[in-house]
Amino acid sequence: MNKLLLIIALLTLSVLGTASISKATATPLWLFSSQAGFAKAKLPNHESITVCDASGLGVRVGDIIAPWNRIAGWSLFRAQCPGDVTFQKAGATWVQPLPSATEPFSACIIWASTRDTKTMRHEIGHCLGIVDSIYSSMDATYYVNPAVCDNPADPRYSAYKGTMSYCNFNQVWRWFGADDVATLTGAGYR
Repeated sequence: MNKLLLIIALLTLSVLGTASISKATATPLWLFSSQAGFAKAKLPNHESITVCDASGLGVRVGDIIAPWNRIAGWSLFRAQCPGDVTFQKAGATWVQPLPSATEPFSACIIWASTRDTKTMRHEIGHCLGIVDSIYSSMDATYYVNPAVCDNPADPRYSAYKGTMSYCNFNQVWRWFGADDVATLTGAGYR
């Protein structure tokens, strides 16, 4: 267990630059890995990630990408078909980063069962390589490499309370704040 925490701490330091590590709380690890996400959009390149709605659901791409672009301070996402990120219609909503969650993405598919802007803003965060942050009582099977947001004693604990956290999923006024800015900075998008 201590080796795992050390590995997490080293990965976090490589991704975020600095981190506070203590026995009381696990190191926040908000990204799949330092390689996750779209390398073309990270510093120094800053080439926009294109987003396309091919779902037929009427996903409002502009509304979904606007807050991410605002906190990035540039056009991190741009609506264009075909896209690096594509919304496809499905029976449930989930994300498929390609080639994997731990390597630079060549594409990201959001399988959508809804056109709900709030849900899609959360899902597109996974295309940036950001993990879920869930309640410790939730079954982690259905979430993207989740951290835990409500139990500091849990080794998966993260103090992150941004857009990807289920601990404040209905508190949208907390979305796109300091935690999300820090995550984009640590990931190299700003």
